[in-house]
Amino acid sequence: MLSLVGGSKNILAGAVLVAFLAGCGGGGAKTAKNPDSETPNANPETPAAPEPTVPGNTGGTTNPTQPVRNAAPTIPGNVTVASVTATTITLSWQASTDDVRVARYDVYRDGAVVATTTATSATVSGLQPSTMYSHQVRSVDNQNAMSALSAPVPITTAAADGTAVDPTVQMFTDMGCSTCHGADGMGTTLAGGLTRTMAVSDLATIIELTMPPSDPTLCGSACAAQLANYVAANFMGKGENELVTEPLEGFPTGTAQIDTVCARMAQANANHTVRDAFCGANRPTITSLTQLQTALGLDFNSPNLVGRGNNGQGGNPSFTLTGHSSSLVARFVSAINPRAIFFTPPNGRNPVNGFITMGFARGEQFAEIIVSDRNTRELFLFLAAFQQACNATNTCTNGDLLTPAVESGWTSFTLYDEVDLQNTIVDCLHCHQTQGPGTQKILRMQELQNPWTHFFRDNRAGGITLFNDFRAAHGTNEDYAGIPAAL
Repeated sequence: MLSLVGGSKNILAGAVLVAFLAGCGGGGAKTAKNPDSETPNANPETPAAPEPTVPGNTGGTTNPTQPVRNAAPTIPGNVTVASVTATTITLSWQASTDDVRVARYDVYRDGAVVATTTATSATVSGLQPSTMYSHQVRSVDNQNAMSALSAPVPITTAAADGTAVDPTVQMFTDMGCSTCHGADGMGTTLAGGLTRTMAVSDLATIIELTMPPSDPTLCGSACAAQLANYVAANFMGKGENELVTEPLEGFPTGTAQIDTVCARMAQANANHTVRDAFCGANRPTITSLTQLQTALGLDFNSPNLVGRGNNGQGGNPSFTLTGHSSSLVARFVSAINPRAIFFTPPNGRNPVNGFITMGFARGEQFAEIIVSDRNTRELFLFLAAFQQACNATNTCTNGDLLTPAVESGWTSFTLYDEVDLQNTIVDCLHCHQTQGPGTQKILRMQELQNPWTHFFRDNRAGGITLFNDFRAAHGTNEDYAGIPAAL
């Protein structure tokens, strides 16, 4: 289950990012699916009865001897665990509908029918204590047409001593939720608490796509809905979280903070682009990524200058995309949500006096900036942080943070430097001043040779694969991180 506390952007799962937002333990993630298409592995299908014929049917072009196809009933809805003992599990569900009549419901475990009933509940017996079982239900009509199986519902039986078990609490444990977030939902060292308020349906989708981390297929839609309702009833809006999950939570913000940074730069007699941009008489208003790029001289002046050899030409900055990162944005970067890096176009292997570079990835509400002083060539590191309207109500969703929406509509903008960030979780110097305080700062590009497994290059196998994944998610017409789609 994903971290849902602190600020508003740790619900980041959604279908586009589950690869690196799978809660504690990593693990695979599953693709949202249509339950009508689900069938269990190695499930022995019961042969359907022969289709009836309708003698003398002369309507339309139907052959009088052609079988009339019987529509299958709908899948049993909202399969939940009603009670659990050491040797039994009782399930309940919503009734199916059929064009004729639902005759019965079959309960499956591991591909085999273990109970049959005409009611909308069933008790499965003969189970072992303290053992996890996963059950599914399908409906069958009076002509033996069968629905698809319901999503799996996993649950562990009670201990042999007969201690009573709350089935939803047990499911919360079985699906790894308590391991990540604590039995009290207040968080652990693995993940934050579950007190943030959000739509139960959104939480259920996240759970279904990512839990448990070891095998997300175990918790289907009914399981996810049961857990989401449990979290909503017991944790949302309650208690204090043990962990600060937003990297800039508690930092000063706004104009006063930018004034503080400018005062430091003035004291150091800094001569670089960041000071030029934000410490003059006419400080720009920044409400979007493209406005930030323009303020720093990293805007694209020739958006249609395409083709090999034109990167960084025509007044454009040079840029690259990476499908992996060890920077501050590492938790969100993948082939479908790459990190964009913009920089002053190079001059062969000659030094570029006063160059600037900026990194940005959707998901985090900041951009990383490194600038070279024109006089001393010393590197200075900054974070340009922003907020969106959803931050005011702590309701930012994946749609706010992982789509083009995150690149505009900023409601606040703040600048931080190395002094502000020192010895925090976003301290840039841990990576960029590797020999310790007072030593030379460096840029870091940690993959500089073939096979280019995380740089997007259109003439290397690894890069081409990354491009293909990216285009599958974004198409060819979406501007990304301020980079025009044509580029």
